[in-house]
Amino acid sequence: MRRLAPQHLVVLCLVLACENAAGPATPTTDPMDLSVPLGVPARQVVVCLTGAVDQQSGSNAGLSRLCDALGSVATVVPSCEAGRCWSSFATFTRTEPIRPISDATLAALDLTADGRVDAADGPTTLTLVGFSWGGVTGADLSRALSSDKRIDHAFLTLRLVALDGFQPFVPDVKAAAEVDEAFSFRHSVTPASDCSTIAPLGPYLGLPLRCAQGQRCADFDFSAAPSARFNGLRGSTVGHCDVPEAAAPWVTSLVKTGKLVAPLPPTVPVLR
Repeated sequence: MRRLAPQHLVVLCLVLACENAAGPATPTTDPMDLSVPLGVPARQVVVCLTGAVDQQSGSNAGLSRLCDALGSVATVVPSCEAGRCWSSFATFTRTEPIRPISDATLAALDLTADGRVDAADGPTTLTLVGFSWGGVTGADLSRALSSDKRIDHAFLTLRLVALDGFQPFVPDVKAAAEVDEAFSFRHSVTPASDCSTIAPLGPYLGLPLRCAQGQRCADFDFSAAPSARFNGLRGSTVGHCDVPEAAAPWVTSLVKTGKLVAPLPPTVPVLR
């Protein structure tokens, strides 16, 4: 072994001393890493919003099953009318759907019943899950909640999930600035059996997701993997009414753990 000269030993000792003093490098967390949950575990509250026409429409059956099942892992805000309660809100036939849903949501968040959502109610994650027409309405609801002075957003994590969000003459599903994370699950190619083919202005394709720069968002497209299976459904056969069922495992994981489980559907660029 070659012996080091004294001056080389001095340099080597100085380098080692600096490395030990600095310690190991601290790994940084990518805020856009979808496998890392936001914040700490908190109380989970979910608001579900149907597509046309209402909760009894066959096209909303997949959303109804998903939202009924979410009741086992979260508080699902009910919509009650004429002595019957549903796990989702119908918005298609209402001219002013946002205010009553906002009020029902606040009542569910406000554990102390003091008319405010703040530190006294504890940290909470609110997930807005909207299918079809309700996907766009969910984005509208996110804006209403963002500007609601009764809510202190320091104690509320707001999540938007659009399931093939669609309304005619609307260019995209736009998350409000206060939304902490937003996800879209949709299809972009119409299969022959698509339920919306015979609907007015159909067939319906899910609108792209739009978020602000730096906002944690992802837009998943089942049609981009035609041979893959998503909750038992082949990507090439996923139509408008199938998206809630195809996306159910990921939506459930988000609500239950705050994480998206792999493997994920293919992503397309989020509009910024």
